[in-house]
Amino acid sequence: MSDKMLIFIPTFNDFSELDQLINDIKQQIPECSILIVDDGSFMPYKPTQTLFHVRIPFNLGLGAATHIAMDFFLRHNYQYLVRMDADGQHCVEDIKAILSMLNDNNDIVVGHRINRHANKGLKTSLKKILHNYFYYLAKFTTSQKIPTDLNSGFLGFNFRAVKAINNIELERYPEPQIILFAADLKLKLAQVSITQKPRLKGTSTIAYWQTLRLLFRFTMYSFLLLIRKPIL
Repeated sequence: MSDKMLIFIPTFNDFSELDQLINDIKQQIPECSILIVDDGSFMPYKPTQTLFHVRIPFNLGLGAATHIAMDFFLRHNYQYLVRMDADGQHCVEDIKAILSMLNDNNDIVVGHRINRHANKGLKTSLKKILHNYFYYLAKFTTSQKIPTDLNSGFLGFNFRAVKAINNIELERYPEPQIILFAADLKLKLAQVSITQKPRLKGTSTIAYWQTLRLLFRFTMYSFLLLIRKPIL
């Protein structure tokens, strides 16, 4: 299965752990393909190994980077797509757990971070409130079982899911949007528990004002899906 898999890693000014992540992937899953999408970093990423690499001239956000990866996936007829973050917080070992669940019964598998709220403090509390809001609003909107970690950047897709999601205009931070629309499209969703490693360098790319924008946009998407539903 892994020889038909494309691993997609978006990056924006986040290179400190990227080469080590690529090394780990090549050692543990040597037959897979790796695609790096540099989303307009100030200093372009320069690969030190043989892999697929795309540089966007200026920062467009994860939605655009995801569309590039999905276009590449469909053009080269891969079977499975796995997205990981470039900051080294995702364990390469968990790729096989996600891959093992991608089949006819599951179109999208989400890496559920069991320790995502392990830290204490105001920032963690606010993140927990936001994550819960996304989850319960999506659950109410779709009226079906969905993954609990809608903000996870560790996801796996089969061919059917990639083809469907690539037809949607994805936002700058598209993870909750992907799950919401996947549920609306009746794609089969699942999750696998993962442990997220501590961030060694850098900070999250999502600023507070971007969080508010994401909150607003996701709420609007949810209500638009609700009013589209037929009245029984």
